[in-house]
Amino acid sequence: MSDDGLQTVYIRHKIGVNADAIQWLYENHYFAIHYTETPITASKSEAQDHANSKQSTEWKMGNKLDWLKEWGQDGIIVGADYGTKNSTYKGGMRVGKVQPGTDITILAFQDNQFQDSVTVEPGTPEEKIYNDSDTSDEFRWLMDTVNDRGEDGYDEDKIRFLKALKIDEESADWVWYRDYPALLAVQPQGGTFSKWKQGADHLRAAFNQVEHLTEILDDPSYEQKAKLLAPGQLEILCNEFLRGKHDDYLQHLPVGRSLSDVDIISRQEPNGKRVLAQVTHADKTGKLTEKARDLIEYERGSTTSETHVMFFGPKGKESDLPSDVVEDIDEYVENRHVFEIMEKERPELVEEMLTVPPARKTPEP
Repeated sequence: MSDDGLQTVYIRHKIGVNADAIQWLYENHYFAIHYTETPITASKSEAQDHANSKQSTEWKMGNKLDWLKEWGQDGIIVGADYGTKNSTYKGGMRVGKVQPGTDITILAFQDNQFQDSVTVEPGTPEEKIYNDSDTSDEFRWLMDTVNDRGEDGYDEDKIRFLKALKIDEESADWVWYRDYPALLAVQPQGGTFSKWKQGADHLRAAFNQVEHLTEILDDPSYEQKAKLLAPGQLEILCNEFLRGKHDDYLQHLPVGRSLSDVDIISRQEPNGKRVLAQVTHADKTGKLTEKARDLIEYERGSTTSETHVMFFGPKGKESDLPSDVVEDIDEYVENRHVFEIMEKERPELVEEMLTVPPARKTPEP
């Protein structure tokens, strides 16, 4: 199934239900949002008006409903993580397609057990949902209960209404992070879901069932191939690049994981200069400058006088750094150069990083 150039989206199920409800969502190929039970609506304006009347932050649901509307109408390629609330699904994500023209489904749960659902066009207000002939009496009872129109004394906190989109079952596959480490490494921080530019290449690769990540590239240049590596993989490649340059290279600490301001701490040779290096895919000038300054500050706090400060970064970005930063960096090495050298000198390592099993050949959790 082709991805048709659709937008890529990341979903994190950090919502107000337990592991049983998350399992139901996974098994039935839904991803969902949850901010509040009322109003039970698919209308952005109704959700925001309600939030404004309560002076609450629940207006966010209106924005998310607008995204669901856009994504359902246009279609998306989605990577959905269900592991936050259900440990069964830690270690991977569902990858699939929301077909263009998909309506919003409102799912009703009671005591974390699925009860009923209605599927409505985006923008449908609560009153129309309630009065629609396709809405069941059970769904209306749940709506009445959370709106204080139903049974006295019933704990409405036990009811949850989730707004959801259905993932096309034919397109849906499970992908393990061990096979696609970048899908874990570049996930957006916090929040329930967002557009996913950083993870787009790897998400498309998983969706399209490629066996080698370069298959998704229109331009298989060294720069573009280097961008396919997860941050941790690029750090390993840069460390091995340094090892290849120095016969007696000494690595002091695990690459990338020990400190936030420096990714590689090593020595060129016994009694030689200490190497302090930062490795990044970041191509925005502000982020590059921040990382470079952090590295320089770390070097200034070092007790070792003989250091060699290195910065591994994207092609042509050294000239974007402030002059005072450039002066304090001993060597800027482009990631594409590292990839080119390592592809020639350590082809087995590069191939291991770029080869992936098609999702349909990997078992689900």
